[in-house]
Amino acid sequence: MSWGYNPFITEKSPYHGAYFAVVESVAKLIATGAEFKDVYLTFQEYFERTSSKEAWGKPTAALLGALSAQKAMGTASIGGKDSMSGTFQDLNVPPTLVSFAVATEKAKNVNSGAFKKADSKVYFIPTQYNKDLTPSFEDFNNNANTLYELNKDGKVEAIYSVGAGGIAEAVSKMAFGNKIGFTFDADFYGKLKEAYPEQASILAEQGKTCTSWLLFLPLYGSLITEVSQENAA
Repeated sequence: MSWGYNPFITEKSPYHGAYFAVVESVAKLIATGAEFKDVYLTFQEYFERTSSKEAWGKPTAALLGALSAQKAMGTASIGGKDSMSGTFQDLNVPPTLVSFAVATEKAKNVNSGAFKKADSKVYFIPTQYNKDLTPSFEDFNNNANTLYELNKDGKVEAIYSVGAGGIAEAVSKMAFGNKIGFTFDADFYGKLKEAYPEQASILAEQGKTCTSWLLFLPLYGSLITEVSQENAA
């Protein structure tokens, strides 16, 4: 079981926030060793009191985002709970759609995200983004299915999904688990900029020209995997 939600994104765009919530919840399950076709969803939603057109627009946009993600991924939400009364006097809850993903898997295939051994190879597996800044599910599906087979065959030591804190957060947490350090390849920053040119361009417009800023982007749908020396390509 896993969950996905980023209040900062959802506050700016309920559509994208709900879309990414679905992606994040599914990606976290994939990282544990679950098979993509077995994943189902359930939603928890909270919004301000719908007393205006603008207020109605927020849950409408969020549900459209969640529906778009479900259709693109080929998975469905099988239930949920919603509240349209998140208002007290002049205080409103932020637009909230939390996606919970569930699946079953054989215990022997369940993996953790912590680095397992020194001298392993660590690979960043990107999911490309469309022009509207939503993930390419063709990329994500292919990556998820390939990783499932590799993990089932015992060729993957660890898998971790990229979340709100980006690659930097994911790698840090993978290292903390068993106190194993990590060093980026010297050319990784350049490759990352090539992989995400639109995101790099947006950062440049904000004056963030250092490529390392890309390490902190919430590249939902992307995964990081540890592979032992003997299984490395």
